[in-house]
Amino acid sequence: MRLSGTGWSWAALAILSGLAVWATPNRVRAAWSYDYQEDFSTERAQTDSYFHSIFWPQGAYPPSQPYLYYRGDESQRELGFGDYHDEPASLAYRFPPLGETPPYRAVSGSLRVSVSLPYSADIPASGYLRYTVSADAVNWSPPRELSPGPGPYDIRLESVQGACYIQFFGTGVLIDDLSVDLSEYSATKRVPQDYDTIQDAIDAAQSGDVVEVASGTYTGDGNWDIDFGGKSIIVRSASGPDYTTIDCRGTGHRGFYFHSEEGPDSVLRGFTITDGYIPGTDIPSDNANWPPDPAHPVGAGIYCESSSPTIVDCVIKDCITQIGGGIGCVAAAPTIIDCIVKQCRAGGLGQGEPSGGGAGIGLIRDSNADIINCQIEDNIANYNGLGGGGYCWQSTVRFARCTISSNGASGNVNGGGLYCGGSSSNLTVQNCIISGNTAQTGAGIYIGSNPGSSS
Repeated sequence: MRLSGTGWSWAALAILSGLAVWATPNRVRAAWSYDYQEDFSTERAQTDSYFHSIFWPQGAYPPSQPYLYYRGDESQRELGFGDYHDEPASLAYRFPPLGETPPYRAVSGSLRVSVSLPYSADIPASGYLRYTVSADAVNWSPPRELSPGPGPYDIRLESVQGACYIQFFGTGVLIDDLSVDLSEYSATKRVPQDYDTIQDAIDAAQSGDVVEVASGTYTGDGNWDIDFGGKSIIVRSASGPDYTTIDCRGTGHRGFYFHSEEGPDSVLRGFTITDGYIPGTDIPSDNANWPPDPAHPVGAGIYCESSSPTIVDCVIKDCITQIGGGIGCVAAAPTIIDCIVKQCRAGGLGQGEPSGGGAGIGLIRDSNADIINCQIEDNIANYNGLGGGGYCWQSTVRFARCTISSNGASGNVNGGGLYCGGSSSNLTVQNCIISGNTAQTGAGIYIGSNPGSSS
């Protein structure tokens, strides 16, 4: 097991075919688009950029650090990159910029930029410019190079969160005529306007479609145990988790079940999932066969089994099962972003009942999850449980910019905030707040048996 703790910058009631929907009027949303133009004739780059190297006057003696400079007059000016001892200068943007509100929907578009070499009769021109892109300022693409030339270059931007990030770094080059065009994906299937239930809309969807769910509380068949069926689609609420709820009513149902090799393009966004309950305590040993089965007591809010969906801006609360009361993962690799997991439970509640793991989030059997900018709070593992906030067994998980607080249990619980165990486990905690958790051992983080390497 490896532990890393590095830091880095960065209501009318309607009954339709057994469906119960308590609906509030859906808020009208205009189509969202975003355009940005920069010809570097002013000094906007210093304020519009996400971060940047120092700006330095053209022609002045170079500073003892990488730097950016303007070349030319205001009628025809470019932005130059200068290195220091081979360390390149950097310029990074967030679109829309900080201070402007993104749509908090999936967006896509492109960035266009021209790249050239500074001409000088005395000095041979040479240099390079590379870029990397991100949808969350945490996970960055491998760097790619833009060779100086006639251009311009078009760079693809997309983000399920609604904000796109790009970082340029280089030396000995100039950039000009930077422009960005973004827009949100339009809904193609709507609930309940076009389809009675969320599952009906998903069943009718094809890969690339967007299923949009109007404000309201959804319950009953077709609105719980919802299955993407392996489709690369976006299922989103129209107005966010405060207005759109999947109510499982504590009756042996969960919100969503991913089990058909869904990938990152299968996106769930903007729901509250509450009162999921999956009974049972039987969790096979590590080496035992594990056939796919929704009856497994894993993930009472969301269950990811041999799948890798993207889960964004969801609230999972008051859910209970044996492993992963809020979100449970078996051989799965989800990306979980901007979510709140709270007041969930793992296992039974009394002394002598089988212990549970991961009241908030539980991962077993070689799962590999990225959990970014999430709140995991007030979750309770049962007596002798493992991991009030999160449980990682023989799996890999990264928590980045998360708050893990007020989790735990009465009794001999290990790992009030996080529990990690098993020789192949890898826990990474980056820029997180872990506070107010309780446990018999390891109130914040508990590292279990059979540790491997540690850093």
